[in-house]
Amino acid sequence: MNSISKTYRLGIDIGSTTVKIAVIDEANNIMFSDYERHFANIQETLQGLLTKAVSELGEFNVYLSLIHISEPTRH
Repeated sequence: MNSISKTYRLGIDIGSTTVKIAVIDEANNIMFSDYERHFANIQETLQGLLTKAVSELGEFNVYLSLIHISEPTRH
């Protein structure tokens, strides 16, 4: 049984140079947002951002609202 009472939506944007996340409550308030350059370490950067969100907000349930992954620009 899950005892965590907070539930938020999570948006993730993985671009060619950065990872951005936003955690949004049921009233559409942004509870947490941040971004970092990933230097081609996307998984580690995303994990770090999610850890920061949990550190700031405490543990919470989440469902994915949006994931956007950009293709690197080609010349």
